[in-house]
Amino acid sequence: MFVPAYGDPSRFITPVIALKADLVNGGIGFNVSSFPAVTEDGAQIALAIQSQDGGRGNPNLKIVILNADTDRPLLTQEILSPEQEAPAEAALRKRFISEIEKKIAELNRYLAIKNWRPMNKFITGESCSRCEERNCGACNIRIDPTGHTLAFREPVLIIKDAAGHSLHRGRYPAWSARRRTGEFECENPAHLDEVYSTEGISVLLLKIGYSGTDVCWEPDASFHAVLLQGRESW
Repeated sequence: MFVPAYGDPSRFITPVIALKADLVNGGIGFNVSSFPAVTEDGAQIALAIQSQDGGRGNPNLKIVILNADTDRPLLTQEILSPEQEAPAEAALRKRFISEIEKKIAELNRYLAIKNWRPMNKFITGESCSRCEERNCGACNIRIDPTGHTLAFREPVLIIKDAAGHSLHRGRYPAWSARRRTGEFECENPAHLDEVYSTEGISVLLLKIGYSGTDVCWEPDASFHAVLLQGRESW
């Protein structure tokens, strides 16, 4: 539910997790359309992360509260893992869903303590994910209405304001996917997938995606908070 802020044309939001459960057939889903969100002071970002589950698509949900300054989780709560399945027996299934509802209620109470602002999504486009080996195309993404532009070529991120002045420049090797060995040696080049921002708050949320092949499945995307304070990280 959106609640207008007094004396401010912007709107606050309380991120809410809603469960969609079929007690008869055991189907489970989640409504997390109010995520991601950022606190009004820009200090924290609330994320609802759903794994691709290696292509299986089993229902799952993890809530993460990021510290925007350190880009590290303050809280991580798994609501449902991809390995958990609703029991076939009706009484056990009801208990299983009840436990999920308890976790959701607790998290919703936690989220309601703070004032949050919605974050607007900007999709980068196909050119950003077109990769050859570890060379993904650097693409300039414009964030309206501020006019900020972002360029990411693994592992370097550059952010500039509308006048072309540098707001952020850094190397982020930790955002790269870990090389995997075994029957096949797999590398999954990283690219900028989505950017989230809120007008008037100097923090961005970046979704980093990874390219894969038929034999080297891409890992799940990762999410990272970046402050716009002219800092450099090299």
